[in-house]
Amino acid sequence: MKFILSSPEGLKEPAEYIANQIKGIFTGVVPILGEMGAGKTTLISSIVKIFSPNIHVNSPTYNLLHE
Repeated sequence: MKFILSSPEGLKEPAEYIANQIKGIFTGVVPILGEMGAGKTTLISSIVKIFSPNIHVNSPTYNLLHE
């Protein structure tokens, strides 16, 4: 499956697709790769909100850069 997005608002469909793929079988780590600023944390936030709407996801890169 390939999604081409022009804005973060378009993340709902791919987030739901990924969430459905890992629901019930996820027991480990799913690597998310991309350039800095590509939207990895935004994508993960969208997926996490499907499972747990009250959890906030922080970017590990942001934390490293602002230590």
